[in-house]
Amino acid sequence: MSLYLVASEEARRQLIDYGISPERIKISGMPVHPKFSFPGDHAARVARTALGLDPEKIHGFPHAGWEGGGNIPHIFRELVARQLDVQAIFLAGRNEALKYEAEMLAADAKFPIKVIGYSDRS
Repeated sequence: MSLYLVASEEARRQLIDYGISPERIKISGMPVHPKFSFPGDHAARVARTALGLDPEKIHGFPHAGWEGGGNIPHIFRELVARQLDVQAIFLAGRNEALKYEAEMLAADAKFPIKVIGYSDRS
């Protein structure tokens, strides 16, 4: 018997739609390495300061991955087009073309945006 582990109820429903028996599906959530756990408010403020952002302001965190993130570039363009009272950190990973595109968009934004490529820093 095969067991299917999925991250969400939506994924479970999709497998059921594909004909998988519900008894063979378990929602286990998305596994995340402990090094990615939230370090706390103080550390978040320190990180925002290090990136040249307002340490007290909440920020958006679009990340597109090495493939370009599906519709994330489109969402980012829409975000930049609006005059919002926000700040953002855009993660482009190893995708240099995406990083360049995000930097060009960020240059015209009405709010602070820090564009970051790949980093192996924890």
